[in-house]
Amino acid sequence: MSAELLERRRAAIATSGWGARFDFFQPHNACLWVYLGLVVSGLWFVVNTVKGTGGAFDEAYATALVSSALFAAAFLAFLRHADRWERTPPALALAAFLGGGFGATFAIAIVGNGALMSIYTKVFGEAWATVWEAGLTAPFVEETSKGAIFVLLLGLAPVVIRTASDGLMVGAYVGLGFQIVEDILYAQNSAFAEFGAHQSDAVLHTFLLRAVTGIPSHALYTALFGAGVIYALGTPAQPRRLARGIALMLSAMLIHGVRPGPMIMTEAPTFVYDVVAMMMYATIGILIYGLTLTNLLIKVLMVPKAVILPIIFVLCVVGSYAIASRLFDVWVMLGFGVLGYVLRRFKYPVAPLVLGMVLGDLMEKGLRRGLVLSDGSLEPFFTRPISAVLWVTIVLVIVMKLDFVRNLFRRTRTAT
Repeated sequence: MSAELLERRRAAIATSGWGARFDFFQPHNACLWVYLGLVVSGLWFVVNTVKGTGGAFDEAYATALVSSALFAAAFLAFLRHADRWERTPPALALAAFLGGGFGATFAIAIVGNGALMSIYTKVFGEAWATVWEAGLTAPFVEETSKGAIFVLLLGLAPVVIRTASDGLMVGAYVGLGFQIVEDILYAQNSAFAEFGAHQSDAVLHTFLLRAVTGIPSHALYTALFGAGVIYALGTPAQPRRLARGIALMLSAMLIHGVRPGPMIMTEAPTFVYDVVAMMMYATIGILIYGLTLTNLLIKVLMVPKAVILPIIFVLCVVGSYAIASRLFDVWVMLGFGVLGYVLRRFKYPVAPLVLGMVLGDLMEKGLRRGLVLSDGSLEPFFTRPISAVLWVTIVLVIVMKLDFVRNLFRRTRTAT
């Protein structure tokens, strides 16, 4: 084998991150402290809950733990077999499992679900919230909470998590942790409903039902979400595909809302037929457009820029004016065109601007709702626990990016 081929093989292995080590303890990395804060706060919630209900429900807790451990062992064996070619480092898999089980579940999802349901009730009324809040809360809050844990792990292991396959596996470990702990929570609620008798029977019934319907559950959702994050962000080994990444993340939320399993035909009888019909129509449409328009559309690339650019400019002006018949919109369009040229000229990344445009409206609406709930006071945006954690995280991330702070850490590590 030639030296050039060996060098290319080494470069490919280094780019993919295959066989790279994972060091969990990185004190200079803000992702570590955010991760630990979420996991510790989730564990604190669990300890307080169990402490307050211990004694009377010891049998239920023991049954839930044993049954969940058996299910987790079977699922982990499956994931290990599926990951046999790359082998996610055990420390990373454990961190993903604990982060999904305690950080995402108790530190983010429970708080987020309650907050969003409260907003639905206050904004749309109790009758509407009773019907819609569960379906419009869990898919978004729970998938983004698990996605947040995945992003933190990506920050801790950027050399290990390089490809969409890595995103699938690490996301599956995060989702499995969430699912196992959530099953224990549901089993606890079943034991509460059967207080005084049949605790173990109630727990086993709930667990078996959720185990059967949960095989394509949180592990699958977060695996899709993790792969979507990798595609959306891009890595040295995985070219950036923003549309594909967003589609995968939205698919995870959509499937979560449907809850696939043996009961899907009962709970959402029209969904399966709608999906099949949409796929059939989309396939037929793609076939027709592909056969009839491909050759014609390719010729557009042959049009000289001197001809095509004035046409695009006229369409932009007419389109921006036609929306509301205001000349102000045309000036906004021109201003953003100049801004886009400047950003591209100086090689600024476009992704933050796109995220700002997508999330800006949601942020503005959230700010208005928060001001309404706080009677116009900005204090809750800084003093509430979640807000305070987010602000501290933002400050830490910014400070850790400063050159003199990084040099200080570098000198400290060199001295030790």
